[in-house]
Amino acid sequence: MNTKIIVATYLILSFCLFSCQENKRSNSIESEQNYSQENLDGSITIQGKVTLKGNQKAPLGVTTMNVKNKWVYTKDMSKPSAKKKRIALGENKRVFINKDGYYKITISKNDTLALIPAPYLYKAPKHITGLTKSQTINIELEALPLETVEDFKKQNPLGYQVFYNQLKSVNPDSLITISGTVYSAKSKKPLNNISVATSFIANTNGVATFRLTDKYGQFTIQSPKNNHIVINGLARNYVSFVAINDTIINIKL
Repeated sequence: MNTKIIVATYLILSFCLFSCQENKRSNSIESEQNYSQENLDGSITIQGKVTLKGNQKAPLGVTTMNVKNKWVYTKDMSKPSAKKKRIALGENKRVFINKDGYYKITISKNDTLALIPAPYLYKAPKHITGLTKSQTINIELEALPLETVEDFKKQNPLGYQVFYNQLKSVNPDSLITISGTVYSAKSKKPLNNISVATSFIANTNGVATFRLTDKYGQFTIQSPKNNHIVINGLARNYVSFVAINDTIINIKL
């Protein structure tokens, strides 16, 4: 009798465990299937974690994930005579990698993603292409040689100090908005195509996060708190400041 009770109890427990495992597996499969589908508007969501090769820590500084095919190119602003379009400017869709290394971005199918880490510290990884469904993509960054940042410190001590301060104080999880209007000091009229940049936050190809003022002299740019903002940076009468909160600023140049 005792043997029959033990066997019956064993069979009941086995059935319950099997049912639970099947439910978990079914829920897991359903979750994966739902995630692999596109969003209701036809877009897809890419998410994942960015870590350093060898230690799985999140990268230092500010890292952004960008939609490369939505970059807007213009001529090299430092060379008015340049014919080639060298610099990507304008309203690029991007997200900041948080301090733990995680990111999430919603894009169109077949968009090209470009992960751009802090310069002088890490190699930029290959662009991500062939995206047709929502998925998780984890990325490992490879560190640059220490000589790279040492050379930068030697060649540009002031720039290195700004970069170093940015690494210490800027928090990519605390985003603020800086907006305003730029006027001519002489004519009092709004100035079009004046650059507004966030120092050492690489957003597009080889440059910082740029915005250009519109025909009304207006601009809006998002930046992590405590980051260095430069307006009209390539001219002698540039304006720079550290943004600690949402800021509205009117400037005469």
